Parts: sequence; structure tokens; C-alpha cells
Amino acid sequence: MLPDQKELLELIVERLNSGSTQKEIASQFGVSKVKISRIVNAGLKEGIFHRTFGVYTHCLLKPSWIMISIVRAGTVNVNEITPKPDLIYLSIFPVPTFFMYFFRTLEPKVHTGSVKIMELSKIVESLIVYEFTFSRRLKLDVCEKCVVYDDIDEFLAITILKDIHFSKYDIDLYTLWKEVGLTNIHSVKYHYYNHLLNNLVYKRYIIRPRNSMRVILRISSPSMAKAVSFILKLYREKILVGVDIFDIVYHDPFRAYLIAWIDPIHAWDKLYTIDLPSHVKVEIFPVKLVYPVQE
Repeated sequence: MLPDQKELLELIVERLNSGSTQKEIASQFGVSKVKISRIVNAGLKEGIFHRTFGVYTHCLLKPSWIMISIVRAGTVNVNEITPKPDLIYLSIFPVPTFFMYFFRTLEPKVHTGSVKIMELSKIVESLIVYEFTFSRRLKLDVCEKCVVYDDIDEFLAITILKDIHFSKYDIDLYTLWKEVGLTNIHSVKYHYYNHLLNNLVYKRYIIRPRNSMRVILRISSPSMAKAVSFILKLYREKILVGVDIFDIVYHDPFRAYLIAWIDPIHAWDKLYTIDLPSHVKVEIFPVKLVYPVQE
């Protein structure tokens, strides 16, 4: 993709995240819809443009949790944790640390002395992040009202959420149907369009550079406003190149965990020169998703 096409793709993403259709974008730019479609398809083919979702995790009927642990020897044995974690990330910097996610469950319990829990927190609120790549700004949406109609809604929402964690962004209904194992694809379509979309799940459009690195960002602050202001600054300075998940575990004082992406070439040098607001603490952990094992 040529530089001018990349810039146009960034502008297209901004318009899509603002609710415009490709036809409306073509009219706004004074070009044909075919040209817009070609640029979008080129981005999809290169694996840098994605149609994805945001999920309000905290709206599920049972709470979800984040557990941060270290293991005294070896790795985590998921059979020694009740219930089994849905996802485990590993960071080896500055010390081997495991970030475990549990969706829609009672408080997790560890039944072994080999796992030392550093933190166990309930996700009290999730924000959906819309990215405006060209103008380097983010829009954070809070849940105004979420309604869970039945177990199928939750099952579909959790499946979409896991796919986002797996970086399987371009989720179509046929793939979703295969993943959830329901016998009737029309049931998936019904629940998706009538219960999930624009309720628990919202569409997002993102650009993920191929050289970007996945991280878990932990931010603590006396106030949410200071923390969010600094996250926006990290995005403006191109240290953060995208945010997939934004989970809040405490409101007062504020603490949140982000599944995000950074520019590994420039991020570390820029972090040392950027001014950190008073009483704001930011930790960035390069991570790899280690459970469940991906083929």
C-alpha cells in the first residue's frame, strides 16, 4: 500500500468509527465508492485493517476477574485453579508474571502454593475504545445501558471477546456460528442482530501495523480523568498504536488494565522523555498469550 493510500485508509477508519458508510465516505471525499472499497480491501489483504468489536465485559450477569500471579517454579497448572482461567498472558519483563482472565464466574481460587497471587480484581467497568488514527485521538465510550437477555447472548459475547484477545478481529457470523457450536446459524443471526449489536457489542474499525507489539498496560491514578488524559497522550505521541480492551478494576483510586499495542522501535525511547503526571503510575508489560494454546 502506497503512503497516500495509507493516509486515506486512516481517514476512512476515522469516518467508519464515526458511523459513516463507505458510500457516504466516498461522497465526502469526492471519489468513487469503488476506490474506497479497493483501499479497504487492500488493507484487509495486508492484514493491517480490521473490522472488529468492543465488548462491555462488566455487563455479563456474573463478574469477570483479572488475576496477576507469579509462579515459583515452572508454569501455571490450570488444573490447580478453580475455575480454569479463560486466558493467560505471560510477561517475562521485569520478572515472569502471569495475567489471567476469568469471564462470567465466581471469585477464582488457587489450590496450590506454587502460584503466588499478586492481585485479584473484579472488572467493575469496561470502556469501548474507538481509534481515530489519522488525527491521533481516541474516543472512550461508557455503557449507558446493557441488557443480557439470555445465556446465548452471553455465550456469543464471550466468544467475540476471546477472539479479540486472540487478535482474530475480522469475525463474521459464519465463523462465530462454528465457534459457539449452535446447531442453527439463524439463531446466531437472531441473537447477534436483535440482542448483542449496539447493546453488549459495538462495531469498531482499527489499523494494526504489522510490526506492533502486544502489551498489557496497567495504569493507576487518584482520578480517572488524569489516567485517561495520559493514555490519550500516549496515543497522540504514537507510543500506543491501538487499544483492544480497556478494563477498569477500581474507580477510587482509579486502576485499569489495557490490552494494547505499541510501536516497539520507538516506544521505549519516547517513554523516557514523556512527562508523567503527578501521582499517575504506568507499567507496560510486553506479553504473549499462552493459554489456551493457539495452533
